[in-house]
Amino acid sequence: MKNNEYGEDGPFKGIFTTNLLSQMLNELTQEQFEGTMISPMVNVTESAEAIVDIWPYIEQLVNNHLVNQYVYDNGLVEFVYRNGTNTYEHILLPTADKNTFVIIVVDILKSEILGHHRLDLGKLYGLN
Repeated sequence: MKNNEYGEDGPFKGIFTTNLLSQMLNELTQEQFEGTMISPMVNVTESAEAIVDIWPYIEQLVNNHLVNQYVYDNGLVEFVYRNGTNTYEHILLPTADKNTFVIIVVDILKSEILGHHRLDLGKLYGLN
């Protein structure tokens, strides 16, 4: 979307691109998130290949103060998990809070980002 007549270099500089991507952010409820977790969740961090470009979405998470700029600038992904039916991937991004991740959920079959969810394992499981 960059460098087109409606994007960053055109007459609507920054407005169209930013607003369009902001509208794409979809914060998943706990119930929606759990609906993508079909056992067994398999750690595929070492073998995962990109299904969709997650970085424009992450950039918008940064712009909305949900992910640290450092994560975006350095391409940091902590873990990637795939559910038991090979329908969703969970891409875990680190946060400044211990045992807390922003998870991007990718719909494998549709090759699109379903949304994101902030997972606080400390709160959920009493971890310190």
